Amino acid sequence: MENNEYSDYRKETEPIRPTIVNEPKPEKRRMNIWSCCSVVCIAIVLIFMLTTCGGFVLIGKGIEAAIESADFEKEDNILKNAKHLQGPSDAEKMIAVINVKGIILSDTKSSYDNANSAKICKLIRIADRDPQVAAILLYLDTPGGEVTASDEIWNAVKKAKKPVVAYMGSMAASGGYYIASGADKIVAHRTTLTGSIGVIIETWNYHVLINRLGIEPQTYTSGKMKAMLHGGKKTSDEEKNIVQELVMSSYREFLKVVADGRKIPYEKLVNSPLTDGRILDGKQALAAGLVDRNGYFDDAVQEAEILGKVAPGSAKVVLMKPQTDFMDMLLEFSTSVGNPSVKVDLPGSSSFQLTPGKAYYLPVNQ
Repeated sequence: MENNEYSDYRKETEPIRPTIVNEPKPEKRRMNIWSCCSVVCIAIVLIFMLTTCGGFVLIGKGIEAAIESADFEKEDNILKNAKHLQGPSDAEKMIAVINVKGIILSDTKSSYDNANSAKICKLIRIADRDPQVAAILLYLDTPGGEVTASDEIWNAVKKAKKPVVAYMGSMAASGGYYIASGADKIVAHRTTLTGSIGVIIETWNYHVLINRLGIEPQTYTSGKMKAMLHGGKKTSDEEKNIVQELVMSSYREFLKVVADGRKIPYEKLVNSPLTDGRILDGKQALAAGLVDRNGYFDDAVQEAEILGKVAPGSAKVVLMKPQTDFMDMLLEFSTSVGNPSVKVDLPGSSSFQLTPGKAYYLPVNQ
């Protein structure tokens, strides 16, 4: 028989076992259908962007390579596709006619109405190295243009190994005459407007107007002459002298080009009425020794044949034109924005905008 005293004690001393409660395990979160779709879409977009960007890079490189490889073919095609003007179509020798028409500009975005110096220089180089070309004939119908652009074409003319004849149409003034003076012979129509030997730099000065309006311009420069062409302030005498010296420096270069090309002593041109910027007609230019002959386009062709040492009428006369691709057309039709400009109406040409601060060989008729 069990002792009751000890039985109660054993019950108290027995270890208390913890009660284990089975808690439910947390359920794993499952992605719903919309989350899956979002992840897939993002992945597709990323892959598409990477593929597209890489594709554009490859396409761009391919286009550049194609353009470079096609450059020589284009140059060959320029003469092959030149417009036949006159003479036997199957002639062995050619007279390459290159137009210099409109304002002479170096801007690649210049329109079809203007003479782009880079394109004209390229045509001169192509014609000069072609063995079929006996002589180059520049057809000038321009009032002039930028000093630098005019000088670039003149330099291409001087470097040409083939003889170059310049024919002056309605107008070959200022920058147009600058280019012509590099040619071996100059033929001018008797009614041609030429001459205008001189340089012009223009800008607007509107400080009086803004002072009346109570506007005070704030201009910060690194030197006192940095803003010498700024129209919002009064131009000092020192600034005027600096700009005038720039004009006279370009003017002296013009006189040297004329003296060298026309074999006229430089001293005779300095302070001469011929070089004060006045316009001359073809007859006056001939009397002054600025051109070699009055005549028509056919007379210029005849001079080119003589210099090219081909029989009269035996050469094929062709008009070279620069090849223009789609991108060139977009650039040429695009509207330039940025600098303010001065409108100048030139006789025999469409309206043109002078860029302030640039030097021009131009007659100005405002």
